[in-house]
Amino acid sequence: MATIFPLSASVGQIYQGYSYNGTAWEIIGEDWKPNTYSPTPPDYAEAGFIWIDSDEDVPEIDVASFVTASNYVVLTNKTINGSNNTLSNIPQNAITDLSTTLSSKQDVVSGVSNTEIGYLDGVTSGIQSQLDSKLSSNSASTTYLTQASASSTYATVSYVDTQTAEFSQNNQNGTSYTFVLADADKIVTSSASAAVTFTIPPSASVAWVDNTILRVANYGLGTLSIAGGSGVTVTNASSTLSQYQSGVIVRTSQNAWTFIPFAGGASPLSDSSVTGTTGSPTTGTFTSGGVNYKFYRFTGTGTITLSKAGLVDILLVGGGGGGGNVYGGGGGAGGHVYKTDYYLPSGSTTITIGAGGSVNGRGGDTIVTSLVAVGGGNGCTGGGASVTNFGGSSGGNSDTSPNAGSGVAGQGYQGGWGAGYGRGGGGGGAGGIGGDGSGPGGTGVYTALSNSSQTGQLSSGNYYLAGGGGGNGNDSLGTGAGGLGGGGQGAWDWNPQASVAGTANTGGGGGGGTDARGGSAGGSGVVVIRVKA
Repeated sequence: MATIFPLSASVGQIYQGYSYNGTAWEIIGEDWKPNTYSPTPPDYAEAGFIWIDSDEDVPEIDVASFVTASNYVVLTNKTINGSNNTLSNIPQNAITDLSTTLSSKQDVVSGVSNTEIGYLDGVTSGIQSQLDSKLSSNSASTTYLTQASASSTYATVSYVDTQTAEFSQNNQNGTSYTFVLADADKIVTSSASAAVTFTIPPSASVAWVDNTILRVANYGLGTLSIAGGSGVTVTNASSTLSQYQSGVIVRTSQNAWTFIPFAGGASPLSDSSVTGTTGSPTTGTFTSGGVNYKFYRFTGTGTITLSKAGLVDILLVGGGGGGGNVYGGGGGAGGHVYKTDYYLPSGSTTITIGAGGSVNGRGGDTIVTSLVAVGGGNGCTGGGASVTNFGGSSGGNSDTSPNAGSGVAGQGYQGGWGAGYGRGGGGGGAGGIGGDGSGPGGTGVYTALSNSSQTGQLSSGNYYLAGGGGGNGNDSLGTGAGGLGGGGQGAWDWNPQASVAGTANTGGGGGGGTDARGGSAGGSGVVVIRVKA
């Protein structure tokens, strides 16, 4: 027999021949204890009731003994849906057990948000095991840390302090070098005395990393240039590094690099920066050390205008001094100044060319910004009429003024002394002192810029500037020859010869004169400026 009893009832409630006494259902008039019961309801059981299988007589059902620790069903992974669900007639001890269990579980997830719990969605094994599997996969290198360069199981991350990082040096002393991948962690230096080129190979040859920086420094006398290999473009490749200058080359795309020189805020100027000139300078081009250049030779006062400030090579020679008149000494050569990587400002710069000194007169100064090539000193005239022979190179003294003056340090030398009746000394040159007593003028000098621009007096393949004038001759011993570099020969009475003026635009001193044949004027100065073609 099967009977369905309500789970809740009031004391004295009658149900199908049973009466509820507050704890159990009793057959009216009987006092029986339950024999059997079943926790599983039949198909027609209704919510809120307990079904009792009473094939044997079950006169009394004790609800409290029915719901005990030993005879209840544990709900595992079950969900109660909907609202207003009620569990009735649960003993106090069961509620206490449930409360204790919930409290312990709450401690486990305390402080964990729903978002954080959501991160665990899909985790089917230990989190560390899943991370390890990602680390060991080489195919995951674009997404995950890889095992390469890792110590044991986990990747090792090294910290580099860029404030104190040190770079080793790759020293080169040849005239050419091609970068390699290892140079990205070094400073590549040049110590060559001639022009040198560093070349960047294409990415097909070297596996350059994005944003690679190559560091370069030039310790040598030769100019350092940066060039691109096959298919490689280098922005600002026209810039070069002179001695003790440095720079970086930055990779901006696959085969594109930008050269950034550190040259005191300026870099060598190219001809494109020259926007105009006045004074009709002579121009020409030449190649030196594999680099193409253009020169501007000013033989008269003028200007040069630049679109930007930068570095040039520049040569200045002052005007030569005039020779002394009577038994006079030769005129001193104009001062000689040669500068490489000289800074010129943007805009117009005035070029002042020193004039050659007149007979017994000092030469004019040649001036470009703060550079001054001092004019040559005049040759002294016999009888003590003039002793103002100081200059870039001093003029030679006359026969009656034996003590020669001094030249400007770094620009020229002193003239020769007078000796005996009618024999003046040679004027000093930029490269040496003048000869004594009818002696020759001091020799001039040549430079890379005078040679490449073919400016000056040619001798044995070199172009000399700033030679002193020769002293006069008054006897059979002859007269003084002009110094190599435009100096004029002195006059000679014994075998009559007139004095010779210094050559124009060489700064050569004029030849000294005799009593019958006067002295001659000095040669004018010159300025040569070199830029990259």
